[in-house]
Amino acid sequence: MPPELPEVESVKRSLEEKLPSGTRWVEVILNRKDLRVPFPKDLRKKLVNSEVLGLERRAKYLIFKRKEKDLLSHLGMSGTWRELKAGETLKAHDHLIFGFDNGLRLAYNDPRRFGLVDWGGVDSPWLRELGPEPLSAAFNPAYLLQQMKGRKAAVKVLLMNAHLVVGIGNIYASEILFLAGVKPARPGSKITPTEAALIVKHTKAVLKKAIKAKGSTLKDYRMVNGDSGKFQNSFKVYSRGGEKCFSCGAAIRSEVLGQRSTYWCSRCQK
Repeated sequence: MPPELPEVESVKRSLEEKLPSGTRWVEVILNRKDLRVPFPKDLRKKLVNSEVLGLERRAKYLIFKRKEKDLLSHLGMSGTWRELKAGETLKAHDHLIFGFDNGLRLAYNDPRRFGLVDWGGVDSPWLRELGPEPLSAAFNPAYLLQQMKGRKAAVKVLLMNAHLVVGIGNIYASEILFLAGVKPARPGSKITPTEAALIVKHTKAVLKKAIKAKGSTLKDYRMVNGDSGKFQNSFKVYSRGGEKCFSCGAAIRSEVLGQRSTYWCSRCQK
C-alpha cells in the first residue's frame, strides 16, 4: 500500500529530529536520472552548502524548507527515506543519497519509482489543486456535506479524492467509514448531516491514532530508522475480509470499489 498521511507525517517528524534548522547539505549523489519525473538538473549544485530550515508536510508530500527553492519529496507507492549507518552498503533501488554536515546520511529507496523529488513549496504546481488538510479546521461537517452534495460517486471514493480532502487513502477511508457506520459504496449525495459530522469526527480521530502509532506497515513503508508502523494492529475492517466484525460478529465483506479493495461490515454500516 502507498504511504498515506499518517505514514508521511511520521517520516516528517522523524526527519525533524535528525535535521535541526541550519543543518547543511554536504553531499548529493544521484544513482539514476529520474523517478516518476527527472531529478532537477541543478539539484546537486543548488543543495550542496545550503541549509535545511525545517520540514513540512502538505497532503502526502514532504517539504524540505530552504532559503531559496524548497524541495518536495513524494514517496509514491514504495518510496522510503532511510538513515544510512556508518559503513552501510547501499541497497538495490537506493536512487538518491543526501549527506549533511551533522553526519547524517539519508538514502531514498524506491523499487517502483513512482515517487518524486522536485523543487517547490506550498505554492508548487504539484500542490496547487489540493483540498484542505483533514486535521485542520477547514475540514468540518459543513464543508464535507457541501462537497458531497449532488455527487453520485461512492463516499469512500470521494474521501480518497485529494481535491476534496488530502491524505486519506484506502486504509484509512475504510477504517473511518466503519467507525462512522457508513457503507463505503453509498453515494456521496445520500450522506446526511449527522453522518457528515461522524465522518469528520472519526477522520480526525483515526488519523491522530495512526500518527501516534507511526502509521501502518503492510509491505514497503518504514520509518527513517527502519522500524515498522504499528497501526495495522488496530485495523477494524481493512484487510479482514471474511473475518468476524469485532463489534457485531458478522463477517467483514470486501469488494473492489474505485479500483481499490474495500472492506466493511454489512450489519454495522448502512
